[in-house]
Amino acid sequence: EPYNFPLGMSNEEEKNVAEWINFGIVKTMNENIFVPDNPNDLRMVISLTKELSAKRELAYQELGMVDSFPIILLTPQKTSNAKKILVAAGFHGNEYAGVWGLINYL
Repeated sequence: EPYNFPLGMSNEEEKNVAEWINFGIVKTMNENIFVPDNPNDLRMVISLTKELSAKRELAYQELGMVDSFPIILLTPQKTSNAKKILVAAGFHGNEYAGVWGLINYL
């Protein structure tokens, strides 16, 4: 049975997440949040961040590397005079809630 996605995802995004759920890659925690079975899977984090940044018109930039993984900066592609904030996550490699919170927000 299809999962209902109340996050405003496109049909393609819903299809991707539904496939991830079916394959056990993503586990739904409640109606609005998903995380993978292995939340420390940095390759999935990077892949989803790239995909979602493109869909949300955010510029994806790699500032540097730690081991073989990038330090990622996302910024709006369109400039505005609106106030800006910095949101950061992933400083401690074993604390994945902030990273997945940002991915779910995107």
